[in-house]
Amino acid sequence: MIMCPAAGEAALAPRAFDFDGERLQEACWINGKPYFTRRAIGEWLEYENPQKAVDNIISRNPHISDPRWSSTLNLRVELTTGKGGNSTYERESEQEVYSPVGLQLIVFESGQPKAREYKIWVANLVHAFMSGELKEPPRTISFFEAAMMDDGEMREKYLIAFAMSHKFLVRGGERRHLQFRAVKARADRLRRKTFFHLVGKALMKVGWLAPIAKGGLCAL
Repeated sequence: MIMCPAAGEAALAPRAFDFDGERLQEACWINGKPYFTRRAIGEWLEYENPQKAVDNIISRNPHISDPRWSSTLNLRVELTTGKGGNSTYERESEQEVYSPVGLQLIVFESGQPKAREYKIWVANLVHAFMSGELKEPPRTISFFEAAMMDDGEMREKYLIAFAMSHKFLVRGGERRHLQFRAVKARADRLRRKTFFHLVGKALMKVGWLAPIAKGGLCAL
């Protein structure tokens, strides 16, 4: 985690931020939250002049500079000059950086194609939530977790699901029933084995019972 210094402290160079296939070139962390420079946001939005474009957005929308989602830091950034950008140099300066909320506020005020796509995605997300279409996906669990469930009814539901999805499942009521019995038997063996293994580990901690554990329960 990279912590950027506040204004007046020694400058630090921001680093690239990657998430879910997207990259912003200049980011730093404040209290566990990423903050992004104007230039990085402008580049992500694919402006020809990234810094100036975001400067203009914020000058028209001063609420984006609210300290709840922005902060001023002393950063050391790399700048490019010369024809074709073949010359670089570093410069320290105080810059306003923006949290994920500030980033979204800037995107909402942009007319870039990438911003429009994002706004449509957010609108569809809100609509799905308000209309009740947005549902939490069912939690996927491992066979071990299902077998270890204390709730017998819930355990059986998951085991049925495992039996139904088994790659060797053959259609037909009788075969399906046999498949479930095989899965349930496997789960029962796993529960017994795990129980005895845990008991064995507990016995190992008691010195005078260690030989018993070594000779029996832990070997299961």
